[in-house]
Amino acid sequence: MTNKVELIDWHEPFAEFLELLLNPVGIEVLSEIQVMSKPPRADILLLRNVGPHTEEQRQRLCDAVRDSHASHIFIEFKYSETITEAHLIKAPAYGIFYRESKKLKPSEVDTFIVSSKTPSSQLIEDAGYRWAEEGILRSQIPGFRMTPIISLNDLPNTPHNLLFKVFASKLKQKRLAFDKIKDRRADVMSGELSALIIGLQKIMLSKEFEMATETITSEEIKRIGMAYAKRMMKDFPVEERLEGVPFKERLKGVPLEERLKGVPLEERLKGVPLEERLEDVSDEELLRLLEARRKAGRNH
Repeated sequence: MTNKVELIDWHEPFAEFLELLLNPVGIEVLSEIQVMSKPPRADILLLRNVGPHTEEQRQRLCDAVRDSHASHIFIEFKYSETITEAHLIKAPAYGIFYRESKKLKPSEVDTFIVSSKTPSSQLIEDAGYRWAEEGILRSQIPGFRMTPIISLNDLPNTPHNLLFKVFASKLKQKRLAFDKIKDRRADVMSGELSALIIGLQKIMLSKEFEMATETITSEEIKRIGMAYAKRMMKDFPVEERLEGVPFKERLKGVPLEERLKGVPLEERLKGVPLEERLEDVSDEELLRLLEARRKAGRNH
């Protein structure tokens, strides 16, 4: 049986996830970045304006990255691999080569290694890394100190970290993240990002894909998520389906007669002054109405 992890190039959905999450708040996301005129290539590059991140951007970035002031942020992502010393040497080299080729200042480029797995204690000790804060490892050894490690298994479960933690390797951390981000879908997730997250949840946590034999792309993951969301939507009460949808959006494209269908006349006219009710009624129609009412009253 083929392992489903081997059927997914996890750099692709992770890059897609960052693009859908961060592009709306002014952070450009590029993947497979050529750092010199010839290879090697880095995983992901985030581009933005100089200075601190805006509060809106910080809400969508995990710890350490959200505090960076660099305008060019490299992310070396490791999902199925365990970090090795070679990775610690290569990652900062990408940033250095890129910085020199673009003639940027050291302060304009930051590099982070984002790891699904918790790095081994031996590697941490050998490379002089220490837990600077929950989930963040930093080294004071030259060559390593410019590359913090973000361990997704160990990041705190704060709202801005949860979306990243769906890529954690520990099943408990994944489940917790998927469960908690349901509350965040309305404020940061577009329909496409939501579909990607739901698709990832199905693939990562469901046995349905254990027997998969073909490569699964980001587009396929989104298709799976959208199909699942549509099936689930049918079972939701109307109030839940409409939760968070602006009133104008609910009525978009609905003809007036459909909007008023089933609403009694008294309710339709409730609160409308008499002058406005009669505004487009001609004098002839008013006279006919008065005459009809006069005759009806005489018959009674």
